Amino acid sequence: MNIDLLNLSDETIFYLKKLVKDYASLGDSSFLNKSTYKIQVQEYSSPILKSDESRKEKEFIQPGSTGLANQICQYLALSIKNFPSFFMVPSPVSPLTVVPKPPRQHYLDIELSHHILVKKEANQFRGYIVAKNTLGSGAFGSVFDSPASFVFDIKSDELTYNLTDHVVKNLANQGDSKARAREFNHLKLIFPSTDLVEISRDQASTQNLSNTFNTPFKTNDYWIVTKKIEGLALDKVNVEILTTPQKLKIALSLMWELYQLHNPALLGGLHIHNDIKPSNIIVTKDCEAHYCDFGSATDKDEPVQTFTIKYSNKTSFSQPAKQAGDIYSLAITLFQLFISSKYITQEISRWNILPKGKNEKLHKIWKFKSADTGLLGAKVLKTNSQQKIYQFFHPKTKTLVCDIGELDKKQKNQIVTLLKQMRKDNPLTIEEAYNTLLELASAVKGFDADYFSDKKTDDIPLPLYALN
Repeated sequence: MNIDLLNLSDETIFYLKKLVKDYASLGDSSFLNKSTYKIQVQEYSSPILKSDESRKEKEFIQPGSTGLANQICQYLALSIKNFPSFFMVPSPVSPLTVVPKPPRQHYLDIELSHHILVKKEANQFRGYIVAKNTLGSGAFGSVFDSPASFVFDIKSDELTYNLTDHVVKNLANQGDSKARAREFNHLKLIFPSTDLVEISRDQASTQNLSNTFNTPFKTNDYWIVTKKIEGLALDKVNVEILTTPQKLKIALSLMWELYQLHNPALLGGLHIHNDIKPSNIIVTKDCEAHYCDFGSATDKDEPVQTFTIKYSNKTSFSQPAKQAGDIYSLAITLFQLFISSKYITQEISRWNILPKGKNEKLHKIWKFKSADTGLLGAKVLKTNSQQKIYQFFHPKTKTLVCDIGELDKKQKNQIVTLLKQMRKDNPLTIEEAYNTLLELASAVKGFDADYFSDKKTDDIPLPLYALN
């Protein structure tokens, strides 16, 4: 029997509850991802509408009867009501006597349209419907769509089903419990509906002694359920068809959201992303931009777990996290967003072009894949051939200009200078950068100023003449 978990009926809910009881109750939480499940159930029958027992019984009184006859009728009515067995004793040989048969049990194979992530809670199961195909994967796990969820109350045997807008991230490859806790804590503060599901399962041991006796050991899988942002990753967006007002809206959306993440008074505390880059930015159909993948998020001065070299001003993992690191990464990303299309070719991707000065810093620590081990390692570009290859994919940008057609030369230079100041050792604050770009964008015809009308910060913008 196939169960479409996005289109449940009374019958499929009946079998779904039995499936969850049989398989999810075996452990604390479960991930139901097999192709087929076998359950033993009785035949399903539609609910029978019960008659309304609360309605008043008809009075056994003849209309117009009075006196002794009326009293006799009332007495008979009460006798029948209170002692029905006296008047209604079935004959032992009556053909109407039916002995009910016990419901017939049978085995049923269940095939699910989606996987189910089940979290066992007090007196109930909380289930998340999980797509079978991933939305994407990275160093910190794989992400799946979760279009629906349910809560199954064991005591009342009731199942409540809801369509949702969640994604589920499998952290099976993330063994660092501190990093896992950090990611969950940051997401929980940013998106309060975030949930963490821990699944314990048996796994064959790699030790010879354990293998000899086939002794399994317990291992845990961790799943984070959080809010889904509909849209495309920035590096998948066709930037060539975006207008200048749309690019400015994307840039200002990212600045505004970074201001919220960096403000300890908002979103429950300080959140340093540490891995801002185009693939970790989601752009909606309305050109609103949001950050995703908080696997590297930390508080201030905590060691950074990972970072992408060409978007970072860090040179080692020992460097503590700073808000300036996020501002630097955002400046690189916005430079790539605004770069002129005439420099984009089939050989050179927009997202591989770096601002002037970045090449000289990166070439000493750029990573190459080893021909011997296949692993990435740091390599110094000593030979001219290596430098030429590097510079081919990361050309110097003396002549590169931002593609902002609706602005004059002076305004273009102001934006380029703003992005440079965001990359300094002591950069602008994100509030200064946001307010400065917002003031400049307000002069652009077609810019969606209403979207930012209620998005204000306390800091005043940097004077535009300072960017000349």
